[in-house]
Amino acid sequence: MDPRQSFVIIGAGNVASHLAGALASAAYRPLQVVGRSTSAAKELADTLDTTYTVSLNEINTQADFYVVAVNDDAIPKVLSGLKINDKLVFHTSGSTGISVFGNKFTRCGVFYPLQTFSKNRVLDFHEVPLFIESSGPEAYEAMTEIAKNISRYVRPVDSALLEKIHIAAVFACNFTNHMYVIAEDLVNEIQVPFEILLPLIRETFLKLGSGPPASLQTGPAVRGDVKIIEKHRKSLENHPEYQKIYTFVSQNILELHKKNTGNE
Repeated sequence: MDPRQSFVIIGAGNVASHLAGALASAAYRPLQVVGRSTSAAKELADTLDTTYTVSLNEINTQADFYVVAVNDDAIPKVLSGLKINDKLVFHTSGSTGISVFGNKFTRCGVFYPLQTFSKNRVLDFHEVPLFIESSGPEAYEAMTEIAKNISRYVRPVDSALLEKIHIAAVFACNFTNHMYVIAEDLVNEIQVPFEILLPLIRETFLKLGSGPPASLQTGPAVRGDVKIIEKHRKSLENHPEYQKIYTFVSQNILELHKKNTGNE
């Protein structure tokens, strides 16, 4: 596919901003931003030097392809109001399969970037893995060409595989960050800054890739240190929800360690 082709980005949030920017940097031409709010749509449109609208009824129908980068719940509504004939259209959700398109579109698919996006963070999109599910060979070829122009890692998937990848991403990113939220709450309670944990977090991250994550596990649970675990649990009595999480995760670490070492 000619990277000079044009596109319309439907959505003006974090994913839309990064993906539209990556496409524009690869010489794809942004024809329009379709946003839910005027301010967000205008902000992204100004960045891309293009036009914007907040109404699907005013969508530019001359684009070569259409990117639906909105919240999962909004995808069906957007697709139902999209009138683009046989143009290529794809959404960016990792938890919404290709069945959401129904029989309305002849060339469609899922274009899932495996990354956490924030508008104020600069990312090298070439390092972002892209997973593609398509309605057929023609759509797959077109989407793959686009993907390879903005990412070094492009892989075909089906809805079942994509769901498992998305679940793994939730554990690796969202749940991990929630643990930081809990840790911050606990140290703030004793008036200790969260920054004291940053060297530990940084080193834990840097070790990734040096071996399977299970082989890098440290702490009382993997050692089977029941006395320390019980001491920690008692210390968390004023935080019953944190105590539940601590207990469950510690037990799961211990069980997985036994399984991996053959000491069940």
